[in-house]
Amino acid sequence: MKFPLIVCVFLLTVSSSLSVDITVRGTEGRRVIMTCSYPEGYENSYKYFYRGLYGDRVLILESDGGESSGIKGRFSLKDNPQTRSFTVTISN
Repeated sequence: MKFPLIVCVFLLTVSSSLSVDITVRGTEGRRVIMTCSYPEGYENSYKYFYRGLYGDRVLILESDGGESSGIKGRFSLKDNPQTRSFTVTISN
């Protein structure tokens, strides 16, 4: 069964924030990988992965650089400051 997945990714700094909405399609039980680029200046910023819409969102992952995982290893976030991009992976 295919399902739509709407992703809100937030890059926060002290002075500003940037959010991106991405629609990804995948198959239930399989892995979904999303790669997001960000502008120069956000390399040292925390990256957040939320589930849900802005008003009802639930924090799934937070990363201060490098790699972060959560909820029984089902979600992971890997930041690559050299390429100014990060990858969110959802398994199962």
